[in-house]
Amino acid sequence: RRLVLELRGTLVALRSSLQGIFTAGKSTQLMGFGGRISRDPVVLERQALTALERLARPKSEWPETGVLGVSFDPEPWRASLLPRVEALNTRLLEIAHLEAAEAQVQGRQRRARKAFDSRFRPAARIVEDLCRLAGKPRLAARVRLDGSRPGRPKKPRKLRTAKSTAEAPGEGGTKTGGKGVPHEDGSA
Repeated sequence: RRLVLELRGTLVALRSSLQGIFTAGKSTQLMGFGGRISRDPVVLERQALTALERLARPKSEWPETGVLGVSFDPEPWRASLLPRVEALNTRLLEIAHLEAAEAQVQGRQRRARKAFDSRFRPAARIVEDLCRLAGKPRLAARVRLDGSRPGRPKKPRKLRTAKSTAEAPGEGGTKTGGKGVPHEDGSA
């Protein structure tokens, strides 16, 4: 966080200096990016690298300043930005390396759990069946590897069909006249 704040502060100071020496449009052009200076470390690093690239141009390629008697020397800014960008880059690489190592560990753990489950699943099923036969369903549920609870009857869902809605009293079905009264002609 400290690296991000330092680098961001340097870029803000550089932009302010360029805006004071040149016009706002030229300062955006000279820095290589416009708008806000990001707080995101990855985007901030890209912005700083763009600014470093632009600052590396020879003095002959820099435009005239908008203020009489003031000149701009990019070398001190470049010397100030370079170590901060390198430090942030190193830290971002460390974080990426740690995330990759953590992903590898999690992958190995996942594969080990699958191997363990596949190796001991038949034995766990036998123990589960024995517990169920002994009248201990709670113990059988704890032995089960996948944590599911088979054997419980599912509650049947009531499905509304055309037949059930047609025969419901008072709902205007085909066999009654809408209020439980048959049609006069006896037709359905």
